Amino acid sequence: QREHLVGGELDKQLLYWEQQLADVPGVHGLPLSYPRPAIKQHIGSVVTGGLPAEVAKQLQVVAKQHKLTPFMLLHGALSLLLARHSNSSDIVVGTPVANRTQSELAPLIGFFVNTLVLRAETDHETLAEYFQHIRQVHIGAQSNQDVPFEQLVDRLKVPRGGAHSPLFQIMLTTSTDYGLSAAEEVSSLPGLALEGYDSGAVTAKFDLDINLSMSDEGVGLTWTYDISVFDEQMVSRLNTHLCRLLTSLAEVGEGTAA
Repeated sequence: QREHLVGGELDKQLLYWEQQLADVPGVHGLPLSYPRPAIKQHIGSVVTGGLPAEVAKQLQVVAKQHKLTPFMLLHGALSLLLARHSNSSDIVVGTPVANRTQSELAPLIGFFVNTLVLRAETDHETLAEYFQHIRQVHIGAQSNQDVPFEQLVDRLKVPRGGAHSPLFQIMLTTSTDYGLSAAEEVSSLPGLALEGYDSGAVTAKFDLDINLSMSDEGVGLTWTYDISVFDEQMVSRLNTHLCRLLTSLAEVGEGTAA
């Protein structure tokens, strides 16, 4: 990976991020339930939601119409929701990426995960224009995914502190194991059965860590939130509103982004 970033490639990718994240908000604008502690507590709780198969299937149709992956569509919907609740059209979230763009890494076993910063501008005249913007955000981020997140933070001279994470405080992830809870995930080895154990403790690395998954079976939503800044009522409201928004997108497919 170091060799891949020589010969000006690192500078090219850093330049992209400097432009993409110029004047990025220091922290999200969602209203907090409690004053933010000076030092992050990392204690979390979880709210879950779901939508039926027919909504998921129609959302996949909408995604194809706009040349989006399902994840791009979900990110676009989430950004609209966050914009409405934070009274800002400049929405920043983080997302993990496998970071295996070099063919030499394909056969290797190991942890090659980086974090991408997805910055969306939600103020567009039409839904089609907005989704085109979301697509370009993802293409740009994926094309410049080799810069390590910590190096990006240093390059942008983002202030670090103990109250919240730099650049973004909302993480968006996706998974393909829709419908499986931790207690139901079982791995097998010859003569041995392994079952996941849920300790009951929830760690919140970010203010919100949102997992959105879409398959033919439905849409799954899991919101892990920091209980020192958000209460259950606030996060449940976000979950309900996102479910309504996704249902509306499935029904309409066209219109304005406002």
